[in-house]
Amino acid sequence: MKTYNINKRIVYVVVFLFVAIPVAVGLLTWYFTSSECEMNNNAAIADQGSQPPTTTSIPEVSEPWKNLRLPVNVEAIHYDITLYPDFYDDRGWFYGNESVELLIKEETSHILIHFNFLNITRVVLRNNMTNEIIVPNRTFTNLAASKFQPVAARRAFPCLDEPNFKAEYTIRLVHKPEYRALSNMPINSEEVWMSDNTLRKTSFKRSVKMSTYLVAFIVCDFDYLDTTTSYGKPVRTFSTPDKVNQTEYSLQIANDTMKLYQDLFNVEYPLPKQDMVAIPDYVSGATEHWGLIGYRETNMLYNKDQASPANKQRVAVFVTEDVQTVMINDAGIYSHPIIVAVESPDQINEVFDVISYSKNFLTKFKWSNAKTDDLWTSIGKVSDELTVKDVMDTWTIQMGFPYIDITYRWHVYLDYFTSDSAQGHTWINRKDQVTFDIPVNPLVTSDAWVKFNIGQTGFYRVNYPGFLWNRFATLLQQNPKVLADVDKTGLISDAFNLARGGYLPYQYALNLTLYLNKEHNHLPWESAYQAFSYISNMLMSGVGSIFFKKLNHLMRVNLISLVCGLGDSECLQNASTRFNDWVYEGVSVTPNLRSQVYKYGMKKSTVTEWDFMWNKYKVESVPQERINLLYGMSQTQEIWLLKRNPVGSSVVWDWTRENWTYLVDSNIKLTQVRDFFQQYPDAGAGARGRLQALESIQSNINWMNSYQNSIVDWLNQQI
Repeated sequence: MKTYNINKRIVYVVVFLFVAIPVAVGLLTWYFTSSECEMNNNAAIADQGSQPPTTTSIPEVSEPWKNLRLPVNVEAIHYDITLYPDFYDDRGWFYGNESVELLIKEETSHILIHFNFLNITRVVLRNNMTNEIIVPNRTFTNLAASKFQPVAARRAFPCLDEPNFKAEYTIRLVHKPEYRALSNMPINSEEVWMSDNTLRKTSFKRSVKMSTYLVAFIVCDFDYLDTTTSYGKPVRTFSTPDKVNQTEYSLQIANDTMKLYQDLFNVEYPLPKQDMVAIPDYVSGATEHWGLIGYRETNMLYNKDQASPANKQRVAVFVTEDVQTVMINDAGIYSHPIIVAVESPDQINEVFDVISYSKNFLTKFKWSNAKTDDLWTSIGKVSDELTVKDVMDTWTIQMGFPYIDITYRWHVYLDYFTSDSAQGHTWINRKDQVTFDIPVNPLVTSDAWVKFNIGQTGFYRVNYPGFLWNRFATLLQQNPKVLADVDKTGLISDAFNLARGGYLPYQYALNLTLYLNKEHNHLPWESAYQAFSYISNMLMSGVGSIFFKKLNHLMRVNLISLVCGLGDSECLQNASTRFNDWVYEGVSVTPNLRSQVYKYGMKKSTVTEWDFMWNKYKVESVPQERINLLYGMSQTQEIWLLKRNPVGSSVVWDWTRENWTYLVDSNIKLTQVRDFFQQYPDAGAGARGRLQALESIQSNINWMNSYQNSIVDWLNQQI
């Protein structure tokens, strides 16, 4: 490759890169320069050409596109993008052109820019001051395929596709007049497209600075509901026209939440509008595009007449659905810290999991980038001796979470309240064991107790001496209201998960459940249900049936799931009766029980009932009801029915993912799973998931060996 002399004045100024890109979705048709490039290239490259000679000669860097990260000597200032998504009449193409304004901060002989699966037909590089064309001696090189999130902006338009490269965007979308165009910013203008007067071009206002993965554009025929926050920000909720009324609840939640955050942080919502779109068959639960958030329908839509309270809860998640779930994942040895060094797209996708999302300086770094330490510095100190960084490093650069008992590797804010209504707190140092006095002494006073982690605001578990666990069990049987619902939730969750990990005999955790016949709040029952579900999955035998027949005051829906799932004949007969009344008599099933009635009623059904549900599914407009029908159909014992319709493949796949642990525990030897992984070593973004799966299998084997007998003994004592 030649070396070219480039004028420094040109290198340090803003240049204008104009890229004309008719785009076809599919494999890139450009040639591979070599088999080595085919394997290693992760960025597209345009080399600068000849310029008038100067005294500076730039040494050529050998194949810089092989580096998995872009160099920081080139920044994007502004993208001007016009796209025509031609999805009409079942077509799947899109076309467009783009200009990118680049700032060259250091001398360079290369400009690297990401693209993936795009057919690039013409590239022009111009000097922004002289308007002269800079002729490259090579064009773009093919980019290896990657998953759609979080490094997929390059699949829509060439860009510097890393979060730290922030730029402003001007988006224009071409579409049929009867369709609506949406993007991050409000509409600036709408006009007939000069290239085809049967189409319209919608132009949006120039955006604020943002990363490429936050750019969004949608062309649809959706309707919307709208409101305006008390701070004057317009909020709209979009969906297919037949479901727009199902967005009322999410519109209310969005309005209340935006006000709450502005009141809490005293920072104005930075964008001129907020749109939320319920997208059928959306691949993710939701994606936080600025100003245009996309949601899976079940996570945004709510029909009060058709959906269950659990569906409503899904739109606005509670503590048991988020915090307690991630603590189970984060307890494994193949968990990971929040802060993880990543280089490749596979590594990026790998850490987009429940740990990063749920283990979770706004003005100073507005529109720019910040590192973790910038946040801790902005917050300041905990005390004169302790900085926020000291505390938070223990949470973000190591995996797991603290178990407050003997040893510590975390800085933990440990608070408590007692049976005498006293409260207090202390900081636990990660290096030294800390003791502190409380007003009552449970060892001396027979009815005294102390409860740590007030309101379950701390991300840690607490173990107590055995006598205190039993004292809590007795206390709750005598007066369930003596503790707040969230504190009872925490006690149950901590006890069962500590027992599951071998830190506490199971009898103490099980004793806590004896008060549940007096419990009417959802949260403690949800923690108990999660614990019971794990035990029932492990004890798929008569022991499990005995266990859950005894606990006959469990929340109705969860009890049905547990008991019917264990094959209880009375429960299955009830479900079958309600199911047949619905199919043949038109008797509606209450929304709160539909998923269970459909699921367990279908187990003894025939092709007639399956066809009935299939026809219901094809015309159903409520997304939660569609999910109920799907899972119901998947329970048929006639395997050929699942293969008869395309829906069968997605049903089986969803079920397999959710029940993977059960499948491998029950039917496949651990060695066979290991052999399977060794036979197919290329795990991509699933490498950590494989290790977690193997760890889960081994843990379950150990659990059965260690705890089955103690649970049986406890049941025999109670029955």
